Amino acid sequence: MKKIETGKLAVIKNIANSLTYLKIKIEGNGENYAPGNFITILPPASSARFLRRPFSVAGISDGSIELIIKSIGPVTESLASLTQGTEIEIMGPLGNSYQIPENIKKLWMIGGGTGIASILFLNSLRSGNSVCIDKVLWAGKTKGALPSMELFAPQLEIFKKNIAFATDDGSAGEKGRAPEVLLQWLEKEHNPDAIVSCGPREMMKEIKKIADKRAIPTWFSMEEFMACGSGACAGCAVPSPYGSMCSSSYLKVCSEGPVFKSSEVIL
Repeated sequence: MKKIETGKLAVIKNIANSLTYLKIKIEGNGENYAPGNFITILPPASSARFLRRPFSVAGISDGSIELIIKSIGPVTESLASLTQGTEIEIMGPLGNSYQIPENIKKLWMIGGGTGIASILFLNSLRSGNSVCIDKVLWAGKTKGALPSMELFAPQLEIFKKNIAFATDDGSAGEKGRAPEVLLQWLEKEHNPDAIVSCGPREMMKEIKKIADKRAIPTWFSMEEFMACGSGACAGCAVPSPYGSMCSSSYLKVCSEGPVFKSSEVIL
């Protein structure tokens, strides 16, 4: 059940260029969160902004929610400059979650930029299952867009050994954009049972083509601008093939997503 509550910033740490990890202590609501869920945050007064902003949950630990945010504007820059102990008003959990069938034992999870957040959460839960042989790809443009394993691993339980990096220029991890690295993986080993992905729309569009061609079940977590976060304004609607023959219908990312099966959305 979603609720508005005031949390306390327990940990804040810069982990890469413009990328910040936040751990927010909440009271008794952590068990209600699942991978794919998001929260909305009331912007700090220093941002001079008033509309809540959505952020995917990257993990749950010690009665706290974990976030990974990128500084791209007044709100995220103000959040990244907060100090430990600051109170933050959040609303959540919002949205649906990944519903991965139990027979999926080999899951490949592909995140671009901050799209990695919900994937880290999903991976941390599945990693305790000894029969799963999952892989995670965290893609960024350059080395500076990704955390170093030395910096990240000691702090965060959501960072697991099955996470691989990729950069467009090859400055860290495997060289290539996420869809290109996915193709390289597919050339080297058998198809996964399923794929999940979150990140830039163009990245997911290419991944969808690759997965559809090989009949690999795929789920996407969509990232869209949101005004209300509750389905009232329809500002986050994405096209869906479930419409008439002449036109597409639309699905609201905040209330009907953010996680959709590949067949449910048009990328």
